[in-house]
Amino acid sequence: MIVPRLLLVSFFLLFAAPPPADTGYQKHPLSSRDPEPLLVRGQGLEISRSEYQDYLLARFGRSFTEDMVFDLCLARAVKAAKLAPGALDQSMEEARDTLKRYGGDLPAWNQEDRRVQICNQELTRLRLEALIRAERKPSPKQLRELFDEVYGVDGQKVKVRHIFVSWNESERRLREAGGERRPNRQEIREHALQRIRQFKTQLQQGKSFYALLKKSDDLRTKTLLQNPLRRQLAGLIEGYNYQRFGRAFAKAVRALKKGEFSDVVPSTHGLHLILLVDRKVTRFEDVREQLIQRFADGPILISEVEALRNRLLQDYKVEFLR
Repeated sequence: MIVPRLLLVSFFLLFAAPPPADTGYQKHPLSSRDPEPLLVRGQGLEISRSEYQDYLLARFGRSFTEDMVFDLCLARAVKAAKLAPGALDQSMEEARDTLKRYGGDLPAWNQEDRRVQICNQELTRLRLEALIRAERKPSPKQLRELFDEVYGVDGQKVKVRHIFVSWNESERRLREAGGERRPNRQEIREHALQRIRQFKTQLQQGKSFYALLKKSDDLRTKTLLQNPLRRQLAGLIEGYNYQRFGRAFAKAVRALKKGEFSDVVPSTHGLHLILLVDRKVTRFEDVREQLIQRFADGPILISEVEALRNRLLQDYKVEFLR
């Protein structure tokens, strides 16, 4: 929820005196009744709307005044910018639909309260999103970062498979073959290098990359090979974006053409043979406008809401008098 205290704000405003026509929020039916209605009646007990309002003021003070002012300023700013013209109708419809789904057997007065609260909550959300997104202007750096995220680093989105020989598994194989003696680091690396070179030789002799995946030490590859429905994903590095396995791995991927496999590539955890399955190249200028729109459509951040709140209070020269 973008404004966490909005439900309490709506609750506080529930029985306020009738607001001006251009109030910016959905009024509760009780606020327009004249004369002032009684809300509660009991033995020696009567509570009117104004008494309830006094009670809320005693309980919560003026702590929600700024929230109320923000809602009103937001409504004015959105109207001035000619944004979200159907927000009120949309909010009322959302409130009705929500009550149909979850209202259950709530009393009629409680359903009316919830309808107004939901409507105002949705109304604020729609106005916030409309105004913040209309004013978003990405910096060149933000646009480049989004480009790399969506289309791959420098616009190169690749699909790669790898065969992996790990240092840990190489040590385990040596220990199984040599009894209790623990192999040293040099022996482990020589064993891993010998094993992966054998795989490369088999590839050069025409064996398919996929056929050798069953000998890979990659745990995800082993798991996928055992699943008939997902076997075709074995060896693929999901979402590879030139980060995982380090710089040498990324450099090897950049040098490959589609369908080629690499020489032996080291990483911190072992050795790899890489197959470039596919490469899609996108030019930044070709998608610049789509990126700007995608940036504008991104999730609303709490920091953006607070910045907008502060700006609107300044723009409308709001003074809290007492």
